[in-house]
Amino acid sequence: YGKGALTQELARKIVGTGKPIFVDAKPHWHWYAGLNVTIFPNDREAGTAPTVIDPTQVFHSCEYGRIVHKLGKDGCRLQEPGRDIRLPATVSEVVDVCGAGDTFMAAFVYAWSIQLPTECCLAFANILAGESCRHLGTWLAPRQYATEVLDTIRAARASAPHSLLSSLGSMRSKIPRPPQPDQISRASE
Repeated sequence: YGKGALTQELARKIVGTGKPIFVDAKPHWHWYAGLNVTIFPNDREAGTAPTVIDPTQVFHSCEYGRIVHKLGKDGCRLQEPGRDIRLPATVSEVVDVCGAGDTFMAAFVYAWSIQLPTECCLAFANILAGESCRHLGTWLAPRQYATEVLDTIRAARASAPHSLLSSLGSMRSKIPRPPQPDQISRASE
């Protein structure tokens, strides 16, 4: 967040390890250039305002492994060499966006860590971040809910591996809803 925790030199050393790196580096995107890097700009950072860095230009000039745009009400977009995937937002009733970007990135990285294909990582992140917007304040996805979403994505992939992207875009009706707070407290009694 540009608060001085990392220097450019340290960022370059981290990238130089060659290990997968996932970065939300506002405003220092160029520090993290590398084919082992995935960056996560939000809709404002991906915008066209002259004072905002255009990640598409950074992507071409810095050669990131992938760029994952968090586009708010417009969903999300994944760009990597040879692929450009867009998914619509999964919710329309927004209460609070606090923490949605962090939820998105955490969900994407988690799905990647369990070796799901990138389009499944994108869908999982999109669904959990969208759901987080339906709750006041920051929201932590219950484990059971996250597991049900992953199971839904895996089922869609297994039933139609060649049309996975089209089925992910229309999954809205199949996405489970998390339990409401009063249901969680009753279940623990």
